[in-house]
Amino acid sequence: MDFIFTDNQLLAGLTQYRIYLETTGGTRIYSDIAQLYFVSENELFVYPNPVKKGTVAMVVLNEKHTGQLQLTDLFGRIIQSWLVTTEQIPIPTTRLQSGIYLLRLADFRKKIRTGRLIVY
Repeated sequence: MDFIFTDNQLLAGLTQYRIYLETTGGTRIYSDIAQLYFVSENELFVYPNPVKKGTVAMVVLNEKHTGQLQLTDLFGRIIQSWLVTTEQIPIPTTRLQSGIYLLRLADFRKKIRTGRLIVY
């Protein structure tokens, strides 16, 4: 069977979908959960967020991207920097202290996207 569904209220971030089929006898058969990550054009989607120290957070972009991602503290000090060439960038948190960090992605066309990472 094929199903088509359009979510007209989709928000940026992670959305999970699941469908069920109800038989004539009233039994429900559930599908597996399908996950969708919707990323707006100017923001970085970071998950999980907040993230537990020692866990890897992921930055998800809406398209393959080439540029530089910087992780800074709230004073603007660069903690780490990555060259980005893909849609998903892992952010290890093992060496980070608990707190709020800022993410800034600049591509070579000078387009800037920003985000925030909370480590606990």
